[in-house]
Amino acid sequence: MGKLIDIYFEDLDEKRSYAVGTNLQTILSDVDVKLNGPVLGAMVNNKVKELTYEIYKPKNIRFVDLTHPAGRRMYIRSLCFVLYKAVRDLYPGTGFRLEHSVSNGLYCRLTDKNIVLTPADIDKIKSRMKEIIAADMPFIREEIETEKAIEIFENQGLKEKTGLLQTRGNLYTSVYHLTDCADYFYGYLAPSTGVLKVFDLQHFYRGMLLVSPKRDEPSVVEERIDQEKMLKVFSEYKRWGKVLNISNVGDLNRYVAENNISEMIKISEALHEKKISQIADKIRKYRKRIKLILISGPSSSGKTTFGKRLAIQLKVAA
Repeated sequence: MGKLIDIYFEDLDEKRSYAVGTNLQTILSDVDVKLNGPVLGAMVNNKVKELTYEIYKPKNIRFVDLTHPAGRRMYIRSLCFVLYKAVRDLYPGTGFRLEHSVSNGLYCRLTDKNIVLTPADIDKIKSRMKEIIAADMPFIREEIETEKAIEIFENQGLKEKTGLLQTRGNLYTSVYHLTDCADYFYGYLAPSTGVLKVFDLQHFYRGMLLVSPKRDEPSVVEERIDQEKMLKVFSEYKRWGKVLNISNVGDLNRYVAENNISEMIKISEALHEKKISQIADKIRKYRKRIKLILISGPSSSGKTTFGKRLAIQLKVAA
């Protein structure tokens, strides 16, 4: 037997020894971890790792499922990959985009405007996803030269992915494979499709809504909620992206590399100021009915700056 290393399991509050190079999947099969759903990955010294990760030094390990934030992100990424493969199988040669997080799901669409998805089409895609999940196909991660990864994505028609990789400046890239389908993700995936049994795919506007399970109740999918105003904001954002010729991170990276970022910032600031002015005009129009103005947003989202700018515009509109 080779050299042994100590592994401390935070879930079990116990320590065990394993041979150097043992992967998390092998370790998982040796311990009795009781979670609310299938194990998707692990926190190794508080860093997210896949079950294929090999241990070479003493570590603290906590296996995670869908109820853990890291596990939930892995689940959703993996579902997106399954959806992409299902669309590619049913609509070969057609572009596919995952666009926005809205209405407790992810809005997705086909880029071919000649294809109008119907509820029957969505059911067909959903059935194909279930077949892929039932087959329990493994997600295989491969570290390859970025030039090779770009060639793979170009062959699949993933122009946004190639644009991103061309501007990242990394010599090597991690590419995931699902049989004949390849993709790139900013983060890890689940071990295989078989753990992704809970999901829903719904007809949504001109596309579809991919709905994942609830974090606190993994056997039930999230309830869809209407967010009409949010959709309008995303539509406006999309239009302005076309105006600026910046529709993805690769485009933004090129803008920075070509020293055009200052122009983009000025245009964005002008749009922001214009929108605040419109809000101030609307408040002035209905000032006899408005008693309170509420500004919401997470920490460091710019609420104070927005409030100060709105106050100035309100003075101008008075």
